[in-house]
Formats: sequence, C-alpha cells, structure tokens
Amino acid sequence: MPNKRRWWRFGLTAVLSVALVCSIAFNLLFQIDYTKGVSMAPTLADGQMLVVWRPKAMATLHVDYHAGDIVVAKNESAKLGLKEGDLLVKRLIGLPGQTVGVTRSTVEINGRPLGEPYVVHAMDNVDYAYGGEANGGSYFRTPGYTATTKLTAHQYFLLGDNRPHSADSRWFGPVRQAQLRGKVAAILTLDYQNTPQRLLGNALTAAPFLLVALLILVGSIGRRQPQV
Repeated sequence: MPNKRRWWRFGLTAVLSVALVCSIAFNLLFQIDYTKGVSMAPTLADGQMLVVWRPKAMATLHVDYHAGDIVVAKNESAKLGLKEGDLLVKRLIGLPGQTVGVTRSTVEINGRPLGEPYVVHAMDNVDYAYGGEANGGSYFRTPGYTATTKLTAHQYFLLGDNRPHSADSRWFGPVRQAQLRGKVAAILTLDYQNTPQRLLGNALTAAPFLLVALLILVGSIGRRQPQV
C-alpha cells in the first residue's frame, strides 16, 4: 500500500508539474481580454473573450502583424469620448508603407479594392462622422470621392467589421505601432458578461497559482501519510 500511494503521488505530482509549466508558458505568451460593444460584429459579440498575444512575446518570437489580423490597440484620441489608455479591438486593414483609400462603400489598398468577407453590415460613409467631424461624411456624396491615407513607417489603419457602428481609423486616423497591444490568437466562446463563463476564462490566467497550491497540497498529504 505505501508503494502504491507513493506512485500515485509521484504520478499526480508529475501531471501537475507539466500543467504548471504549460500554464506559465501560456501566461508569458498570451493574455485574456474581451470586447466592449458591437463594432466587430458579427465576427465578435459584445463581451466575447479573447486570447491575445502579448507584444513582448510577439517581439521575442518574431510574430508579426498582418493585414486581416484582429488587434487590440490603446486609444490616444480625444475624439472617441473614451479615457486615454482604453483598449479598442479592431481589424488591421493597412500596413506601414501602404496607401489606404476609403470610398463611400469600399476600401482600397494601393489602389486595389480589398475583399472583405468578414464585413456583413455594409459601409456607407455618407452617414459616418469621418475624421471625427459631424458632417465628415458629406464629402462622400461627391461621385468617385476617395479619402486617402498614406501610412508611414510604424503606422497601421484599423477598421471595425461593423462599419456603420465602429469608431476606427476613419474617425481618429492611423495608429502607431506603439499603440498596438497584441493581436488575437484565439476567439473563445465565452461571454465576459456571464459570471460563470468569465470565471472560466479568467481561470486560464489564475491556473499557475491554482496548480502551485495543488502541488503544495499533494506534497503535504504525502508527508502526513503514516509509515507502515
């Protein structure tokens, strides 16, 4: 019996140790975040939880940003009515060095129309406060009008998938790379507004602490076993 208990503790300790290493690695590479609002609908729902690459991990592992990525960016615009530092979840459309053209209903990259299968809610910039101005969309009433943005080094152009209801680079302009806080690695089917689901999602962050506690518990049980 003592030998069986000893092997049982050894096996459980080994499993917990591997899980601890994996959970620490996960938290060094990724963070858990969630959406606020419907600017990324239907791709992301309000409150949908996300696994996001940490910027330092991306730099260390040479993970780059690509067109089409869903990214998290730090707000630095007073036009949004948000606090400085609030995080925005948007889709990366334009990369450094590219020219982004926005017409009344389409997006162009270097003069070529961009295919966007993720956009379900059609864009009509006539009704949009382009440039953060109440009448900014009036320019798009002119046939053929295109708002053009030439991205410099370390600048990115972001748009929400729900174009009629997204404050994005059409409103506040391009963002600097320093504002990017990582890109989405996985979309979780968890709702931050649902308490049990929020706790489940946050358990990924808390896992190292829970596993250390379990290892300590298993070790203490082993020490208390009577010798036969």
